[in-house]
Amino acid sequence: MLWVVVIAAGCWLLIHLAPVALALVVALFLIGTLNPAVEWLERRRVKRSWGIPLLFIGLLLIAIALGALTLPSLFFRGASSSSTSRSCVAS
Repeated sequence: MLWVVVIAAGCWLLIHLAPVALALVVALFLIGTLNPAVEWLERRRVKRSWGIPLLFIGLLLIAIALGALTLPSLFFRGASSSSTSRSCVAS
C-alpha cells in the first residue's frame, strides 16, 4: 500500500515539475550554444556582462528581421488560398 502512495506521489510531482525541468533544459542548451559567442566577444575586450545582453539583442533583431521577411508572404499565400477555396465552394 505504501508503494502505491509513493509511486502516485512521484508521478504527481513529475507532472507538476515538468515545466521547471523543461525551462532548465532550455537554459542549459542556451548556455552551451551561446557561450562560444560570448567568449569571442570577451577576446574582443567586451565584458561578459555586456556581451550576453548584446548577444540576446542581436538574436532578437535577427528573429524580428526573419519574421518581417517571411510572415507577409505567408499571410498573402494564406489569404489567396482561402479566397481560391471560397470561389471553388461557391461554384
